[in-house]
Amino acid sequence: FPFPFPFPFPLWWGVITVPEVITLDQPALGADAPTGGVQLDIQPWSAEVYVDGAAVGRVEQFRGYYQNLTLPAGPHIIAVVAPGRDPLIVGVTVVPGRVVTQRGSLAIAGSHTLP
Repeated sequence: FPFPFPFPFPLWWGVITVPEVITLDQPALGADAPTGGVQLDIQPWSAEVYVDGAAVGRVEQFRGYYQNLTLPAGPHIIAVVAPGRDPLIVGVTVVPGRVVTQRGSLAIAGSHTLP
């Protein structure tokens, strides 16, 4: 067969396969490393937030200018997940001394249709 399995599509329709975790290789940063912030304006506020694969809290903890997600400068992957919702995954580049805002909302799972 020209495909890795007998059919050109998986037999498990509706099952999502997640690609392997990709981490951004960065050198270890010291306590005095430059940092910046990411403010999250994402609904629902109760959604869980992951940065570079590690859980860091809930959206509600990072929704204000003075309550931002403080991260080392450089590229990061932020994933926001909630039960019954499609995940929101964004790549951000944190600039030292700056706060950027990520806005969005998690769609109800299955509410999007493929073209």
